[in-house]
Amino acid sequence: MGTSAIAVQRSILEVINAQSEACGQLDSIAVHTSSSNSFYLKLRKNYITKEKLAGFVAHESEPLILLGPLLHNIDMDQLSHDKLESRFWDNPEFFHNLKRNEDPQIVLIANNDLSGISSEQLSEFANFFLDAKNILLVVWDADNHHWSMLSTVLCLASDFYFPAHLERISYFQSLNPFVPQVVPLGSCQWPVDLLVQNSELIINSHRSDGPWGQHQFYPKFEMRNALVKTMSEVYPQVGFISSGSRLASPLDSLKQWAAYKTHFCACVGGDMPYRVFDGLLTGGVVIVPAEMQNYFNFFRLPKGRVIYYTAADIFSMTNLIKRALATFDKALRTKSAYIDGIREFHISRFGHMILSRVSEYLRD
Repeated sequence: MGTSAIAVQRSILEVINAQSEACGQLDSIAVHTSSSNSFYLKLRKNYITKEKLAGFVAHESEPLILLGPLLHNIDMDQLSHDKLESRFWDNPEFFHNLKRNEDPQIVLIANNDLSGISSEQLSEFANFFLDAKNILLVVWDADNHHWSMLSTVLCLASDFYFPAHLERISYFQSLNPFVPQVVPLGSCQWPVDLLVQNSELIINSHRSDGPWGQHQFYPKFEMRNALVKTMSEVYPQVGFISSGSRLASPLDSLKQWAAYKTHFCACVGGDMPYRVFDGLLTGGVVIVPAEMQNYFNFFRLPKGRVIYYTAADIFSMTNLIKRALATFDKALRTKSAYIDGIREFHISRFGHMILSRVSEYLRD
């Protein structure tokens, strides 16, 4: 890498290191990425990524796509790809093998693939990809609406950054010129072949009226936690997942989701969680906050099995669930409708959307 490119890399790393040390404090992040220097950061990111893209275009071979652990269930069809192991970033061989391969490579990861990474490791991770001429880092961020420190670092370190939620988009676009669009993650816990093989199970499943809704407990989101607790007092299948209650296999999980007609979703900061897609994909009706209507409109998602609720509806839960059950009874439950649902709600649809956008840049 030339002297000018090294200077570009260092200036971005200074901000990345500052983000790592900030440990998620919004005030610190605001200082380090204020509008006075974000313009220059964006120019520097533009320089680095365009230099990489030029190298990709000059190379004749198709790039190898490396998928992060949370994205293994994307159906890659004929695309050349490999799957990264859990905590791949903690293995020196991962970086060594990437560096040794001189062919074009695309590393596509979700932000949660870096769960557990230390501040020092995060800086080293960013440094490696900023310096790697033949590797494009593509980040799909499921928590851009609230995980401020990690999202900022990943936005600065990545060549392409795809947030999964509509919140704070202008902030990320001020740091990186390659934030092409918002892309939700979709349902990612089951591979397509497992879903197709068990289509009859899902279509003909004997279902409880529900609702079902086992949520992760997040201490800092008190209003969400209170909502889940209130619902659980009337509907015991809504609640929080205990640490030892994980199901043994994807098939067990699929059967559990298909055992309910309705799924209650309490969201973090107005986000579009995985469970919305999981509920729709497994043939249920999802009960979601009214604010989520923007997502269904924005992503042109089918609306036939969605019930929106407001704060007032929580005080008349019985009526809310009755509406959801009536919607379930009207829904079409055929194999063709189910296969259409896989196309609409599975992570493969959205993963291919990302790869298609990256390919557009390579063609242009």
